[in-house]
Parts: sequence; structure tokens; C-alpha cells
Amino acid sequence: MDNFKKEEDVAQSILKKLQDQKLEKAEKEANKPRWAL
Repeated sequence: MDNFKKEEDVAQSILKKLQDQKLEKAEKEANKPRWAL
């Protein structure tokens, strides 16, 4: 059961990393001047 918990934590942290990267990318896109598109 303890092992399962660890797996869950890893999955959660990976998901969080992916979400953070998405947010970061979205912010960069939003900060781009319109003419740069």
C-alpha cells in the first residue's frame, strides 16, 4: 500500500510539472507582442 502511495505522489508531481510548463508557455505567448505572431 505504501508503494502505491509513492507511485501516486510521483504521478501527481509529474502532472503538476506539466501544468506549470503549460502555464509558463501560455504566459510567454500572452507576453509576445501581437506583431511578433
